[in-house]
Amino acid sequence: EDDYTIRNLIVIIFYSIIVCVSFCGNLLVLRVISGKRKMRTTTNLLIASLALADFLTTTLNIPFNVTRFITFNYPFGRVLCILVPFIQVCCVYVSTFTMGVIAIHRFWTIVGTASLASKSLSPGRLAVIIVVVWLVAGVLALPFSVFNRIVPTVYKNVTYDRCRVVYPKLNFDFPFWLSIEGFFTQYLIPLSITCTLYIKIGFVVAKQGRIAGKANDERKKQHDDARRRRIVMRTCVRNIA
Repeated sequence: EDDYTIRNLIVIIFYSIIVCVSFCGNLLVLRVISGKRKMRTTTNLLIASLALADFLTTTLNIPFNVTRFITFNYPFGRVLCILVPFIQVCCVYVSTFTMGVIAIHRFWTIVGTASLASKSLSPGRLAVIIVVVWLVAGVLALPFSVFNRIVPTVYKNVTYDRCRVVYPKLNFDFPFWLSIEGFFTQYLIPLSITCTLYIKIGFVVAKQGRIAGKANDERKKQHDDARRRRIVMRTCVRNIA
């Protein structure tokens, strides 16, 4: 009993620290971006969408999961049993998708098509993109939450109500394929796109740096040649005089 109490106390302390830091940090980001018009750039608005996803995870997910971990009986009812995991998975999708959109915008800007980026991500279109990201994330998150149920569970001869996933019985391994789909759509595809674009950005920046270095060397050489010619002319004038 004492070990169980100590474990719960440690869990509460560490999660409380995470909640406080995440809550204050993301709220500050949202306040700064929404409070100053000049801060509402394309990238900053996408970062605000990321901050909102983290903020929702912090306020509507972590506290409920901690309660599930430290208590045997699920006290929140069927609605939150479905809603909490939905928010968690949805926010993960929003984070990975938004990072991909940020990478695409930065790639367009870095490679020299800033006009295309500004047209494609005008305020109206940017709002549409953010809404679409959230809607797609919500649709993809549904299978990870709609099968949650309050299930009576016996533990040490005592029956508790627990929030558990009850998948339908199908002719194929639905949980396995759902996990595969989640792995590809949540992580592999968006993060592969993000990493690929940032690698290309790195190559473009390195190439531009080499070109700029050569241009600087050429200007320096021309400056030195002009300086030498001026010295020669001054020497000749003095000798003639």
